[in-house]
Amino acid sequence: MIQNWIIAGATGGLGSAIARELADRGCGLGLLATENSREVLEQNARDLGIRSGAVVKTKVFDALQVDDFSSLIDEMRPDPKEPFGVI
Repeated sequence: MIQNWIIAGATGGLGSAIARELADRGCGLGLLATENSREVLEQNARDLGIRSGAVVKTKVFDALQVDDFSSLIDEMRPDPKEPFGVI
């Protein structure tokens, strides 16, 4: 199983639920959300880290404004040495 995941829309109901499940399984997470979800994103990351001890990175972004998705993905990978998935 892939142990590192990047989740776009991590503050919505489905994104949050997926993040909780993966964190509970010991996965590292890179969580992405829009500027107007910044507070929820940061709170979710703190809660996941406390709850599961997962490595959690966060970034606020606007998909329409990102010029280089590969750089964004490289920056958000929880563990650069390990394979990862994107949701």
